[in-house]
Amino acid sequence: NDDNDATLIVNDDDEATLIVDGVNEAPLVVDADNTLTVDRVDEATKLRSREYYPNIDHKINPGLKHVASPPRCPVVRNPCPSQPLATTVPGLVFPAFGVTGKVLSANVAVQLGVEVIQAFLADHAKEELHMCVVDPKEAVVAAWTTALGRDPRFRALQGNIPEQLAQGLPCSCVAATSSWRFKGPCPVLKAAGPALEEDSKRKFRTAEVGKAYAVALRPDSPIAAHGAHFVIHVVPPNTTPERPDFVAEPDRASALLQACYRHMLHEFTATWGPRTEGGGGPAMTPGPPVAPPATLARGLNVSTRLAAPSSLAPSLGRVPETLQVPTDLPTALGRYQPPPTTPRASPHVWQDALLNIVRNLAKNRDTVYLRTDWAVAIYDAYPKATVHLLVLPLDTSLLSMDVLEGKHVGLVQHMHDLAQMIMDHLRSHQFPKLTFKAGYHGIPSLRLLHLHIISEDFHASSCMKNKKHWNTFTTAFFLPSHCALDMLERTGRIHVDAEGCKKLESQALVCPLCETGFSTMPSLKKHYGPCYATRGGV
Repeated sequence: NDDNDATLIVNDDDEATLIVDGVNEAPLVVDADNTLTVDRVDEATKLRSREYYPNIDHKINPGLKHVASPPRCPVVRNPCPSQPLATTVPGLVFPAFGVTGKVLSANVAVQLGVEVIQAFLADHAKEELHMCVVDPKEAVVAAWTTALGRDPRFRALQGNIPEQLAQGLPCSCVAATSSWRFKGPCPVLKAAGPALEEDSKRKFRTAEVGKAYAVALRPDSPIAAHGAHFVIHVVPPNTTPERPDFVAEPDRASALLQACYRHMLHEFTATWGPRTEGGGGPAMTPGPPVAPPATLARGLNVSTRLAAPSSLAPSLGRVPETLQVPTDLPTALGRYQPPPTTPRASPHVWQDALLNIVRNLAKNRDTVYLRTDWAVAIYDAYPKATVHLLVLPLDTSLLSMDVLEGKHVGLVQHMHDLAQMIMDHLRSHQFPKLTFKAGYHGIPSLRLLHLHIISEDFHASSCMKNKKHWNTFTTAFFLPSHCALDMLERTGRIHVDAEGCKKLESQALVCPLCETGFSTMPSLKKHYGPCYATRGGV
């Protein structure tokens, strides 16, 4: 009736009975689109959920006190907490980031997150997935529900994440508010156990504000026991003046907060398994992560902040017996000083330029930044940003990611660790205002496996000239180093969607920070400089 005084009782068989002036168990709302909305609270678990009954085709007569069998409505029900979905369906549970600070109000913080999640769900409208935000405050949960509750793949719950997981909330990934040291009071980090911090530091060393980092859970983790395979560390901006690294500008805080959500979703999609027919998505095989061998060193001492680069040595413990352990790790790192000119390779063998350098390192000393027993880091001949290095294996039989197998995990881990060490050193000693990333091109243009280390100030390079250059570094064409390593560890291969990469390579020019489109490279680079200065890295 006009006072919305009605109740819809839905039993386990989805049979509905409408009671007027009855028990107020399920408040009923019918909107202008004839969609009936029901908010429910499971009495056993106290979990809140929202259900939708679209296309209601009958009229509610306030004169009737009871309608025994109203016309049947199709039911779109959120996943039942007591019946977790199959592990092949990717699920993400995350907290509401930034809702407790003083620079942004809780409503603004929620709206910033909603915009990113909403766009993600729209972009993946045909994907079978489920997402859930959990927050202890009822007002925050209500704001998320109001904004996104119509999508049956999304819901908002009140409480904390470990408790909801213990009650059966399905997920494959759990996001957690973290710090640059992968620590914090977040209930997820506490529930995951100390091994998560150790594995996170071993894999990434340190974290940056506005970014996210997925780490595979060990099978014996308490959270893994509830079906989760990954924890995604998210480092939101600090908007509380009493804490370190306070971000006082609302615009920068907003940009960093949305960057957190975007990076979280990127890490989430990187964990997806093979999709259903026509589903698309990254080709990473699902399933519990492999526990690190007992011989693996338990992480790096990040408090030294690269005071002793030789501390990388323990992180190479995951070396297959078929490969030789490196013995001459670097003891110091120098300045980034690319040679003034780099000779061009012959046009007939340009695709083998990297092979020729590795085969003739003595003749190419000027191009070498760092060398170990297994790999060499060289200056890119055509840098696409202020800093651009390539980490190459000394084994010239490894022409691309396609030939990598499980026995190469030690080598790929070594290349990853070198990249992390170099990025930390450059950021700490030479380029404090730049952000960096390391990864592989989905379809490389040169023969020989090579890992890019690049700063994200792409506007600063005269060699960043065209759409292909831009898209290969600012879209999913660029496969993060840790994602490649994860795939190789779990599946023994690195799978790349070649057709998808070709589409990304040729797509329209877009600023990856604010998603503004451009028709020319000069206009995009002119825009990107100030945008990068305000928002930080991709």
